[in-house]
Amino acid sequence: MCGRYAYFNDIELKEIVRIAEGSVSEPEISEARMMEIRPTEVAPILVAEKGIVLPKLVSWGFPGFHGSEVIFNARSETAQEKPMFRTALAGGRCVVPSVGFYEWDKEKRKHLLRLSDSSFLFMAGLFRFFKGVPKFVILTTAANETMSHIHDRMPLVLPSSELHDWLNDESSALKYLSSSGLPLVSQIVDVSKDPKSGQLSFL
Repeated sequence: MCGRYAYFNDIELKEIVRIAEGSVSEPEISEARMMEIRPTEVAPILVAEKGIVLPKLVSWGFPGFHGSEVIFNARSETAQEKPMFRTALAGGRCVVPSVGFYEWDKEKRKHLLRLSDSSFLFMAGLFRFFKGVPKFVILTTAANETMSHIHDRMPLVLPSSELHDWLNDESSALKYLSSSGLPLVSQIVDVSKDPKSGQLSFL
């Protein structure tokens, strides 16, 4: 599951594409530069239009079946079977850039999960329009061995080398749905110093 994730609060949309393409160096991670993204909030995603990768600002979460309910994750194992996600998987794949994502362990400690060798963590997502408004969800998969001690689900994390194929090649994207994901490292977040503004502190 992925119900919150971290993002740089000072990265411009056009710079996200250059970072994803590897044409500029990645920014350094620091507590002051990070903010927390929650479901229903607007956040940057990457989409492909005629083979060109473009950034968009889109609201996180599909409207659910019961009014105020919001669906913010989609299981990668069953996305092809679910009417809500099937069309988006075929023609609405996106990439959700982040610093990392949050999860809580059984002792209710908050962890930030990220890649050890990269400032950015790219998550596979789906987007579609509801009443003319674009919205996105994050695909999840079974937790790998670096995540399973915290939670049994995790976002489907894409290597930066696979972003173009995920966005532009449906057959490659479908194969990646069964991926076990990339190895992650975790930091425990000090929630006593975790204000609503999103600035983070770590233990």
